[in-house]
Parts: sequence; structure tokens; C-alpha cells
Amino acid sequence: KISITMMASLSQGNFREDQISKMELCIIKSLRWHLHPPTPFLYLAVASPLIEDDIEDDIEDDDQSSSSSDITNDHYQVAHRDDKNNNAANIIELSRYLIELSVCDGFFVDKSPSSVARAAIALAAETLRLPPRRRPRRRRRRR
Repeated sequence: KISITMMASLSQGNFREDQISKMELCIIKSLRWHLHPPTPFLYLAVASPLIEDDIEDDIEDDDQSSSSSDITNDHYQVAHRDDKNNNAANIIELSRYLIELSVCDGFFVDKSPSSVARAAIALAAETLRLPPRRRPRRRRRRR
């Protein structure tokens, strides 16, 4: 946290403390005290437990469908569970990255934060759940 005294000293005498206080109040009033609007990251944080639960449901369905209880199958189930947990974390991380990228594109300026978050989650899930051989290949442009 930067104090008003520190801000005044950083301005090298260009602004006094009372001027800084008045300007802060003016900015806050013009924002109508909406200092922490919802962002796509907030919606992603809300959706993250749902993503993890969805992946966990997939694990339980897979565990119930296997009837064998030999050691190799148990080992496979543990490894499969670790992959699924990793998938949830990967989907969330890729979603964060896609949300960060959306800031750089003017297309997303008028989109609601929840829509940006939902699109990022959907794209991340689709990208990470496709096997590598089925991912669309980028076509080269002909010159």
C-alpha cells in the first residue's frame, strides 16, 4: 500500500497531499464506488470447483464401470485418477491463459466477463480433451 505522503514525494513536488486526496475522491465518485467489478478471473474462480467436480464424476463413472480388482487394474485406476486431477488443473490453467489473451483483443471489450470466462473454459476443455491426432492442423497459406 502506498501512502499519500509517499505519492506526493514520488511526484517530486508536482502534487500536494491535499490535491492527491481530492483527486482520489473525485475518481472514486465518478466510478460510483464500483472499485472491484467482476472480472473473467472471478467467474473462473467460481467455476473451478465445478470443473474439478465434473472431472471427479468422470473418475467415479470409470471406477464403477471396471469390475476387475487385480493389482494391475488398481494401478491403472490410481494413474487414471491422477491424470483426471491433472486434467482439471490443466483446464483451469489454460483458461487463465486464454482470459489473459482476451485482454489483448478488442473483440472482447464489449463482452460480459462471464461470457469470456465461459468461452475460455469451453475452449480449454475441448483443446485438452482431444487426443493429439484429432486436433485440427493449421493449414499453410498458399502464396
